[in-house]
Order: sequence, then structure tokens, then C-alpha cells
Amino acid sequence: VECVLSERADILVTDWFDHTVLGLNLIPALELASSRLSKPGVRVIPQSLTVKSMLMELRISSVSGFDLSYLNSYRWHPSHDKMDLSRELSQGTESYKKLSDPFAAAEIDLQARCDAFVNRSHVGEEDFPEWEYEGSVKVDTCEEGTMNAVAFWMDIHFGQGVRCSTWDEGSATSNGSTEQAVHYLEELPLAKDESVDLTVLYNRFQLLFDCGSLQNKPRHACIPSWHYDMLLDSQRNDAYERAIRNCIESKRAFGEKEIAVLDVGAGSGLLSMLAARAGADKVTAVEMSQHMCDVGEEAVVMNGYAEKILFLNRDARRMDVVRKPDGTPPDMERKADILVYEVFDSGLIGEGALHLVASARQKLLNPNAVLVPCSARVFCVPISIRKDFVKGFDFQQLNRYSWRPDYVGVELESCRGEWKAFAKPVEVFSFDFYESEANMMPAMKQVEFEVESDGIINAFAFWFDLQLDEENELSTNPFSGKGKTWQQAVQHVEEVRAVKGSKLPVIAKHDTYGIGFEIDDTKVDRGEISTGVPLWDPSWKVSYDHVKQWNEQIVSSIAQDPSEYRKVADMAVRIGARPSDYGVPSEEAAKFCTRMMS
Repeated sequence: VECVLSERADILVTDWFDHTVLGLNLIPALELASSRLSKPGVRVIPQSLTVKSMLMELRISSVSGFDLSYLNSYRWHPSHDKMDLSRELSQGTESYKKLSDPFAAAEIDLQARCDAFVNRSHVGEEDFPEWEYEGSVKVDTCEEGTMNAVAFWMDIHFGQGVRCSTWDEGSATSNGSTEQAVHYLEELPLAKDESVDLTVLYNRFQLLFDCGSLQNKPRHACIPSWHYDMLLDSQRNDAYERAIRNCIESKRAFGEKEIAVLDVGAGSGLLSMLAARAGADKVTAVEMSQHMCDVGEEAVVMNGYAEKILFLNRDARRMDVVRKPDGTPPDMERKADILVYEVFDSGLIGEGALHLVASARQKLLNPNAVLVPCSARVFCVPISIRKDFVKGFDFQQLNRYSWRPDYVGVELESCRGEWKAFAKPVEVFSFDFYESEANMMPAMKQVEFEVESDGIINAFAFWFDLQLDEENELSTNPFSGKGKTWQQAVQHVEEVRAVKGSKLPVIAKHDTYGIGFEIDDTKVDRGEISTGVPLWDPSWKVSYDHVKQWNEQIVSSIAQDPSEYRKVADMAVRIGARPSDYGVPSEEAAKFCTRMMS
């Protein structure tokens, strides 16, 4: 192989870190660079890493007065879950807490590693044991609780006393671009001032923790982390409870004897139980995910509502209240009087809310049925959320890799310094959920923003206000104190220069499944306002399209053949557990695994 370097390097610099410390194959990369590209005595920057850790309790207990502790058996991860520790510890619940002070779990000497491999001609897997390091740390607890996780992060040492950390316990937010990681363990009750023997292991690819407790629950399914955030959002839960209670009391006041509630997208069953507790006589909870349906059924039984709440593993759009021609009984005994639903993503309609409501009103609800929520409004603002100059170097061309075909969820209020709004928010869509026929028609609307400052616009941020009833509302507005359930939606567009006082004409549109925005080129000269940064990199876009096509083929295959699904699910678990064996980055491997098992 032809060498591309004229001489070997004196200094080896890397920032090849992720939240798992070793998940990007940092050590193999350093070994190869040392053996092939570096001089003897090469200086490595950074020189070493200290893995800092902390025993944690990250559990669900009581939510809105219901026992949801059984959900903890579904809280696991094939590798290490990415987590913002500052955010999690600020949840304000008694079961999200640290059980020990931070301690040093392991030291990884990158300089010594490279020194050992300089001029080494061959680096083979056979040269390394399964675990290069196995040590034990005695950790004293600072609080009573049930340990089910070890959180960890990095102190990065550059030499001469210079260091940085990827988490500061006293900070309200995480430091820098690398979040923290959590390794889930079997639950272990601990008393205050109790000592725990924690085993720490690492090899060239991963870092693991073990406290000696044997696994006693099968890991056949997992609940995504966002679901726990939703359950712990007391603002959301309380608003829904008030609206549901108001609705049932109003029905009673008008003389209705038996009230039936339909909960679409029931998940773990919280809204169904709120309806039953508020006085509903019968609740039908509908959930498409088999795993979540199992979770919901367990919740109903554990909280004593098995006689009132029936869980169905169905797609509500395909349900009916009439007997089928072949004699199959109806999905519901009678039509419901109230529809309760929370099937909203960061962009409001991305989970099919409009279709679910329209189908339910057509086939599953009485004519005078009440909807909770009843309406929503969507607001938008042009923003700049981009790379510019870093340490005096121009990184603007990196922005071409931010593009995605659809909007993405971003927690804008937690990264205020990374984006800027260029105008006042404008209402772009209003949905009255009772107007099903109108909502099922794609729509387009022209809006105009008055630019308030000079700069570069490369995205539109949008959010929604959700009207549950006449008295209760939820908002995902990034400028107000929203709960933790939803992020805001951000859609990237081709960059344009904005001038204070100018008008920015925009076309807002929705196809009933998603909302999108584009600058109205009929009213602006794109050549005059363009920054020269393309919307995407052409070669990257080709690769993206190929991967998308492969994903569609996999989805089609597993949807048609259960045996293919089992094969893919089995491979997903293997890749998630040992990503380095398959050459897959740990975070992407974990996403693939959890997506197949949630």
C-alpha cells in the first residue's frame, strides 16, 4: 500500500470519544496510528482518561398516585444508554437520585498504549485477552435506595495539569458535546453508608460494570427512555387528569348514566387509569405495540382496574363496533363517549394523530363524543442553528451535513446558546380535531416573517399549543417553562442571509402526517441571499439514499415474513451487545437493537 505521509508524526491528536468512552474504537485506532504513522517517542494528546462513576437509582415508582414500579423491569440497554445526568437528576422525583459520591472507576493511559505499539508491524485480535482490565472498587453509599445503574463519564488529561471533564456535578447542564453514559444493572437495595463491591472491566472496545447480582428477569423487550420522561412529566399528567375529570363530570351533569372512554395510543395505561379513577364506567385502551400493550395490561392489574379497563393490541384505524361478515365479534361492544389520546410527536402530527382521530370519530365514537384534547395550534420561527467559526477557523461548510428529509426533535430550551431566533413566532396552522374532514386534507399556507436582526437562517423551529379542554392547555414553546415530554421540531433548509427589517416569505404545508416549511422562491432572489453552503453534500446524499433504500427493503421483508423478523431481531441483539464484532459504532448498534425490541 502506498504511504500517503512523507514522514511519521511526532504528535498524535485525537478526540475520538463518545459517551461510552471506548465505543468509537478509540484504542484500535490509536494502535494502528502508532504502529504505522508515528515516530518513537510520539506524544499523544490527550495522554490519559479517568473514568469517573457514580451509583444511581433511576426508577419509576408512583406516578399520579398509581404504582408503575413494574416498568423498571423494562428499563435496560444492550450497551450504555446516553444520558444527560444533570437533566435526569433535576427530574425532582424521589427515585431519580445518586446513591454514592463520584469515584474513579478506571484509568486508561493512552500515551503508554501508543508507546507500546510504535513500529509494531502487526496488530492482531489474537494478541489481546477478552478483558484487558478487571478491577474491583469498594464504593460507599451516601443515601438509601435501590441501585439499578452506574453512571459514568470522563476526565480527560492533556498533561501539565490541564484537564477537562464531560460532566460537572454542580452544573445545571452537561459539559461540551459528549453526554454521560449509564450502565443498567439488576436492582440491588442499599442502605445508607453501605459498601458495594463494584467490578470494572474493559477491553479495546467497551467498558462494563458488574456488582455480582444475577440477572433475574428476561430482557425480551425494552421501553424507550422518552417514555419515562413522559411519565415523569407532572405538568402533562396533571393537565390531562383535570381535563378528563372535567369531561366526565360534565357528561354526568347532563344525565349520562354509563360513560365509555376510548384511549388511543394507550402505552403504559396512565391516561386510561386516570379516566377510570375519574369515574368512567368502561375504558377501552388501544395500543399497537405488543410490548407496550403487555406493560399496560400489567399496570391495569397491579392498580386494581382490571374490571374497568380492557387493553387491546390493535391499530385503532382498523377497529370497528360491528360484527364482521365472517362472524368475528366487534372490537368494541359499543361506541365510546369520550376519546382520550396522546399520540403527538415534536411536530404534532407525525405519529398520525389526525388519522387516528378521524378514524375514531367515523367508526368508534358516538356523535356527541368529547375529544381530549380538542384542538391545537402550531407556531413557527426562522432560526440559525449552525456551525460558524471555531477558534478562528471557518467550519461553515459542515452545515451541509445537518440536513434531514424531515424535521428532527431538538430540546431548544436546553441549548439556548446554540441557536438564535430571527423573528417573532407566527401561527402557521390551527387544528380543530372535531373537524376531521378538513384535517384530512393536505394544506398549504403562505406566511411572512419580519426579520429582526442580521444573520444567517438555516432552519425553522416549530412547536404547538395543545388545548385539552376549555380550561387546560399544554405548550411545547421553547420560550416558556414546558415539561419534559416533548422537544421542539427543527427543519433544516438551505442557508440564506437575513437583513434586519426585511421580509422572509415562507410556505408552510402539511400532508396530514407531517409539517414542513420552505422559503418562497417566487418572492425572493435566491442568488442574492444564498450563503454558498449547499443544502447537502452530494456524495453524502447518495449514501443516505442507499441506506434509506436498504432500510425500506428490510422493513418490507420483516413485515411480510415473521421468520425474517425473528432473524433480524436476533441479529439486532447480537450487534447491540457486541458492536465491535460487526464493525458498527456502539450508539448506532444500540439504536438498532432497542428499535427492534421496543
